Amino acid sequence: PGHMLRGGSPSAYDRVLATKFGVHAAELIAADKYGYAVAMINEVVAENPLSEVAGKTKFVPADHQLVKTAKALGVAFGD
Repeated sequence: PGHMLRGGSPSAYDRVLATKFGVHAAELIAADKYGYAVAMINEVVAENPLSEVAGKTKFVPADHQLVKTAKALGVAFGD
């Protein structure tokens, strides 16, 4: 979904990532493994139990380098 932030068409990375996530999700279904969210963890496509991630807020520090970079590129955070 990086293209949604940037605007415009998905990049090759966006398309490959979506394919990897879709394949992993299909593998979970084939294994009758439900209740998981597909995620990228340490550069590896994996899954997290929804019970561990649903309803929890994960904050990124306002002084994080990625936040600074996004703001420099014109991304608005509502602050």
